[in-house]
Amino acid sequence: MSDSYSFEKGGKNVVFAREDYSDVEFEKCKNGDLTFKINKDGKSIYAHSKYNPVREAENFAQSIELKSDSILVVFGFGLGYFAREIIKRFGSQNFIVIYEPDNAVFSKVVDSGFCNDIFNDERVYVVSGGGENDINVFFQFIIDEKVYMRCKTLVIPTYAEIYAYEQIEFFRVIKKLMDINQVTRNTTWHFAEDWTKNSYCNFENTLSSYSIFDMKDIFEGKTAVVVAAGPSLQKNMSLLKEIKGKVPIISVFMAAKVIMENGIIPDFIVSIDSNQKGMKDGMYDNIPLIYAPTVPKGFIDAHKGKHIVKLATSTRLEEFVFSKYKYGEDFYNIDGGGSVACDCAAIAASWGVKNIILVGQDLAYTDNMLHVKGTEHDMKSLDELDRDKFYVSAVGGGTVLTDAVFVYYINWFERFAEGYKWKFNLIDATEGGALIKNTEVISLREAIDKYCVDADVDNVMNDFFSKGPVFSKEEKEAILGEFYKEFSELDDIIKIVDEQKALFEKYIKYLKFSSNIKSAIKIERQLDDYDKKIEKAKKKIEMILNLGQNIGDANKLLSVVRREHSDNPIIEGAFTRKEWLLEFEAIIKSLKSLKEEMENG
Repeated sequence: MSDSYSFEKGGKNVVFAREDYSDVEFEKCKNGDLTFKINKDGKSIYAHSKYNPVREAENFAQSIELKSDSILVVFGFGLGYFAREIIKRFGSQNFIVIYEPDNAVFSKVVDSGFCNDIFNDERVYVVSGGGENDINVFFQFIIDEKVYMRCKTLVIPTYAEIYAYEQIEFFRVIKKLMDINQVTRNTTWHFAEDWTKNSYCNFENTLSSYSIFDMKDIFEGKTAVVVAAGPSLQKNMSLLKEIKGKVPIISVFMAAKVIMENGIIPDFIVSIDSNQKGMKDGMYDNIPLIYAPTVPKGFIDAHKGKHIVKLATSTRLEEFVFSKYKYGEDFYNIDGGGSVACDCAAIAASWGVKNIILVGQDLAYTDNMLHVKGTEHDMKSLDELDRDKFYVSAVGGGTVLTDAVFVYYINWFERFAEGYKWKFNLIDATEGGALIKNTEVISLREAIDKYCVDADVDNVMNDFFSKGPVFSKEEKEAILGEFYKEFSELDDIIKIVDEQKALFEKYIKYLKFSSNIKSAIKIERQLDDYDKKIEKAKKKIEMILNLGQNIGDANKLLSVVRREHSDNPIIEGAFTRKEWLLEFEAIIKSLKSLKEEMENG
């Protein structure tokens, strides 16, 4: 959470910004319960019924349409009556996430102790106080692309009237979060299979490459320039010639051809696109390629120069291998925000730079163009893009046309700049396009004069490459041998899964229709034995199992494995246990099919 607020813990999943509550008075209702008045902007209203707040909360809770896996996102906590009645209806898959806008009231509620039963419930999350970024961080921790579709947003009675402005801001933050999750979900939906296939095909390339992780703090305290392919790049790219060799110039692959044709050779080209094309023989061989294993193998093979691998959360196989065989627990991913330019900025940050200058980062249809002239997409008509378009604030004032995908990246850069302002300064020298908040907006000329101090790029990189790739030839061969051996275990594991599935069906029938408890307990013990067999099997294929996680994510997002439900908690527990097995089976069968497809293709 932000340094601008001092957050305290109020329960297992409760954080709040303490505020003086000496002016907050709780009153006794007619039935002896407590309520209080909210005084704001000349208005005074009771937060709860002054007669029977529990009955009021019961009626509200009963009016909510609640599914067995619903997640409720609630504006307002008050004295906890509504939350308490809502969670009485909860099952194990339900959660409630609450934002309380009144810090003083909530501070007194925490200190009073009469809501401890709510705060200690593992299905309850509460935050009070903080700015937009703090609320964002809290909610992002709980709600991601896998669960956002289960969310239902509510406002407790009276809060809509008194906290009207805070409610608008709250819903704006929540909508932005849901939009981000939708983009992430759709990206995984469409690309998970390609990511997995490319990761499999590139495994040997990955083991032969240098690692971006070994470049940590390599340009500490210096400046880096990130070149994207936005339309505004045409305005100022010629200035990049002045800083070649002085500061590292990182170019997204799409922009590299354009700046090279204008006499600027970038220090690095970067690609993370699972459908990336255009690697021309010889053209880029003298420029190190930073790539994600999700990029097509043919694209990487066509580049005959130095390769630096950059992992992400979608490359769990490589993350597992790097952690186990090279870096140990110190290893972490340098994750971007979905676009290659986001990844370039994240890479620059990992280098320990003090300033990151963005060029060509329009994130908008500047002058009704999608990309700078000279790229493979510069002639594409805006009408060809099946995206909802709208206007946002522009650099230099006014507005500019953009879309939801670009806004997703704008939001990422804004969070990136705000979240790491203690570490580096993000400078937007694009001179066009959408305004990115939290950045220093100046011209590229001003940015060069102010920040571009000699970093001796050539000597730094020569020293880095002299140390060799991540793995030696012997290490690579040993890892590859283990990798392919694990695939031979899949048929035996599928057999175990099939046996346990059949046993599950028998077990559930006993639970539903039989009163023979002894037989049910006997089957439970057999299921426990199978669980142990599955865990042992997972150990045998722990490397390639990580390769299958993208497939597993896609299965969950596409609802390939559908949940069964029961009001009986024992049967519900059996269904949940069976679901885990089905998800595991989907991954195992997908891995087997993947290997067969790659071998036959």
